[in-house]
Amino acid sequence: MARRYRFGVFTFDGRSGELWKDGRSIKLRPQPARLLELLVDHAGTLVEREKIQRAIWNPDVQVDYDVGVNRCIRQIRGALLDNADAPLYVQTVARRGYRFIAPVERLEEEPVNGHPRGLNAEATERLLPQGVQAAAHPLRAFLRYWPLFSACLVALAAWYRYENRSHLSANFKIVPLASYLGYEYCPTFSPDGRQVAFVWNGEGQNNFDIYVKLAGSPRLLRLTTDSAIDYGPAWSPDGRWIAFCRGTEHPGGALWVVPALGGPERKIIDLDESANPSNRPVSWSSDSKSLVLASSIKPRSKHGLKLVDVSTAKIRQLTFPAAEEDDSYPAFSPQGDKIAFTRDSGKGFSSLYLLPFRPNLVSPLRPKRLDWPGFQDTAYGHAVWTPQNGHLVFESSSGGPHRLWIAADKRNAQPAVLASLGENLSNAVVSSTGRLAYAHSNFNSNIWRIDLQDSIAGNSAEEHAQNGRKIKRAAQLTSEFLDCTAERNRALCAPVAVRTVASTRDDESPALSPDGQKLAFASDRSGFTEIWVSNLDGSDPMQLTFLQHLAGSPAWSADGQQILFDSREEGDAHLYSIAASGGEPTKLMAGTGVLPVASPDGKWIYFSSRASGSMQIWRMPQAGGSAQQMTTLGGFGVKLSPDCRFA
Repeated sequence: MARRYRFGVFTFDGRSGELWKDGRSIKLRPQPARLLELLVDHAGTLVEREKIQRAIWNPDVQVDYDVGVNRCIRQIRGALLDNADAPLYVQTVARRGYRFIAPVERLEEEPVNGHPRGLNAEATERLLPQGVQAAAHPLRAFLRYWPLFSACLVALAAWYRYENRSHLSANFKIVPLASYLGYEYCPTFSPDGRQVAFVWNGEGQNNFDIYVKLAGSPRLLRLTTDSAIDYGPAWSPDGRWIAFCRGTEHPGGALWVVPALGGPERKIIDLDESANPSNRPVSWSSDSKSLVLASSIKPRSKHGLKLVDVSTAKIRQLTFPAAEEDDSYPAFSPQGDKIAFTRDSGKGFSSLYLLPFRPNLVSPLRPKRLDWPGFQDTAYGHAVWTPQNGHLVFESSSGGPHRLWIAADKRNAQPAVLASLGENLSNAVVSSTGRLAYAHSNFNSNIWRIDLQDSIAGNSAEEHAQNGRKIKRAAQLTSEFLDCTAERNRALCAPVAVRTVASTRDDESPALSPDGQKLAFASDRSGFTEIWVSNLDGSDPMQLTFLQHLAGSPAWSADGQQILFDSREEGDAHLYSIAASGGEPTKLMAGTGVLPVASPDGKWIYFSSRASGSMQIWRMPQAGGSAQQMTTLGGFGVKLSPDCRFA
């Protein structure tokens, strides 16, 4: 093999395993480096997984090869900032292997003093990030003992070094940092990056408070002890204070600050907001004198972001969203001249906005939407800044699963997915020293079935015992005890829950066909939430819609020939119908609506809509015609009795 290669902006040395980009070294682990050398040496040719296994691992090594290959590919893509869905370098050939698709130039020149020709050692040292020039072992040891938090099931953290305003290093080192039982949310770094504060519901999982951990120490400091819900901590840039919100499930609460080392709390202003442990409503200004707040305050204020002076509690309105919009997740830029925030459109998608900030400006400036290509009609936001102004890390489900992305804060920028970090990521935060922490949640919803006709009458003692064992197995499956007792003299209630539709994605909103033989449901197993249909037992699933927009709430027509559903294909939610055997969807009416339900007599379609200003129940003739409002005091999610007399 040739041992040095150039492709795109990268130069790769197969002997040292070093990948160079614009004079900067990106270190690869030995196995991903060997795999990258194999791919680039066979550029344009399919490299099958079996060949990869023989080249990367010795025959006497016992490993899960598929898992190992997948891990190596993820690390390579992370280093190249490559996207598996739209690859520039490594293309996946399903169930067969991988192909390197970028043009590759084989280099004959030898490196000078271990560095690529054209860069002397002194120049290269200046380009390498501080801390990477030395041996890697102290850095790995430091990271190994860096404590943080876990959210839901799994929490991971990644660190990276931000080189300049144009590039992000992809040399991620990913380590699990904590595995506490319960729920942890919203980490916030201390200014030096050595400590982190976060929300946790404690060892007893009975109350959310603010906790702090120090690097290299297993000890955990509980900063707050109030019986209410504490959420949204934010560490001040001067390191002295941690701001947070406190409240309950009912509107109310307050914005507080507490010394970072512990001490008496000080209330800043009263809020009119329900507490949410995963919410991050505050961010500090760069001078640690003010907080930007995304929350309602008492007395009930206008929607939008507010600037709160920590010393005087003086409030200034910064943004003025429309009535149906909502601004959240503010983030001051490191230099304090911009505020990034998420604006929910109220139509099923959200966007990132940038608000220029001038501390002494009386009239607020107008925020600008970051209309990045491919993100106009999808949900994205919850941004945090990299250590230097100019780039944002944010969450989005664009193209399928929920992942972290990075983009320049310009309207024409092209976001890049941080693919090596994985999927189902949230709660990202970046320290001033360039460490990235995030939460990785691994869960999904499935569809279960209980056959109510399984109640058994006149059983023998042995049959009763068998049914008792069934109940025990069902309880183990569902983690809930099925409290079924023998009825007066004959029947034993023994419904058994059976998992019917399941995948590694979310399967939800099941609807049973009128003849009881088919299921319609919503699933994102194709990458987008679409309408599917299957047999009653979940077999033979078939995708009905291919809208690549949020589609859900399926319901059968009375004759079982059509499936009704709602979709936000055009931004607002509309009602649609599609043949149960497949075909093109048909819009049912011009107005908006959600949660359609066909009446059992086949005459009406009931649905929920805000057409009159508030959410009410409406109906329209199934054969076509004008819609009629059925409720006046509010209504949502109608269900009809079989005789159509009640709803």
